[in-house]
Amino acid sequence: MFLMFVFYNETNDILAAKDAILEAVKNETQITRPELMVEMIFIQPYTKVKHFTDNAIYAENTARNYLNKLSETGILEKRVIQGHHYYLNLELYRILSE
Repeated sequence: MFLMFVFYNETNDILAAKDAILEAVKNETQITRPELMVEMIFIQPYTKVKHFTDNAIYAENTARNYLNKLSETGILEKRVIQGHHYYLNLELYRILSE
């Protein structure tokens, strides 16, 4: 029963964070199809340009520009690991690590 309660709270926290980030992306950026962008960054705690190009959501340069923009706004944290760029969803990571 306790695990169900924890899962329920985490789910609500993730949905609330997703909604808040979607509003911020809509209001503070010029990202086209912000719903798809936010959906993709909430699939797992990190993302990369390839996730967007493989799913035919954005072209490579567009995805890179948008991810960098979200990094500049503090929604994502850009990390370079072995020469590859990864973008960590800070809020999702915080929720999942609690």
